[in-house]
Amino acid sequence: MGAPLNQVKMVVSSRKGYWKLSRTLATNMGMGNAWLEEQGLISLKEQWSRIHYPA
Repeated sequence: MGAPLNQVKMVVSSRKGYWKLSRTLATNMGMGNAWLEEQGLISLKEQWSRIHYPA
């Protein structure tokens, strides 16, 4: 998915939790906002903006 192999290996072998690993270079390169949107996930930031700042 575009992340460097050495970065991926460090994430895979880490004992840290999912929340901590979500901020790593490999995760952000491989699963960016565009990819998450393609998977059908909604943006909480966009939902919050729609609720608090309706057009």
